[in-house]
Amino acid sequence: MSIRKGILKTLLFLGVLSSNSTLAENSCPDLPIDGAMDAFFFKDNIVYVDANDGNIYNYNTSTNDVNQITFNNHNKFNPCRSDKYVVWENYAQKDSDIYIYDFRTKKTRPICDSNLPEVEPIINEKNLIWTVYEGSPKKMSKEIPSPANLNGDIYVDFTDFSIFAESWMKSGENLQGDINESGKVDLEDLIIFSDDWLN
Repeated sequence: MSIRKGILKTLLFLGVLSSNSTLAENSCPDLPIDGAMDAFFFKDNIVYVDANDGNIYNYNTSTNDVNQITFNNHNKFNPCRSDKYVVWENYAQKDSDIYIYDFRTKKTRPICDSNLPEVEPIINEKNLIWTVYEGSPKKMSKEIPSPANLNGDIYVDFTDFSIFAESWMKSGENLQGDINESGKVDLEDLIIFSDDWLN
């Protein structure tokens, strides 16, 4: 069985893909942009690396909208998408790290950044699975921390809501309730908070 088919079976098992989804082998000729590679299909979206500039884009097949996800010259490979996130291998340093983009906050951050090569990320709404190479390949997994988990424990609950409520409708820097880091705590933050409530 090829690696791509093995990944597809894992994604089907995790519920990341539906049974009618497919993975592109090397490129996606149906995209309206030349140079699309490492394409990953998710529902009505295709996330891919653009060979022209090396950045990651999301193409919505229903609306024909193309949105740029990354804006740097790091090498990037193997993007994977869920409803909330895109993850990929990012080569900013000597070894690859796993980076994550949150569609709700529009923020990118490293989620796995050890001194070892980290590759082949697979994601669903709550969990990330990837491979670390330390002599031989080793599968790793972790729960994706919610940006609404304001007190840093495991769940988004009443304690987080209390922290959120203290900064409601305030503006300024470093507000704990400013989930999307816009400089104010408003309805956009509440939508993200509600989305992760009791999860």
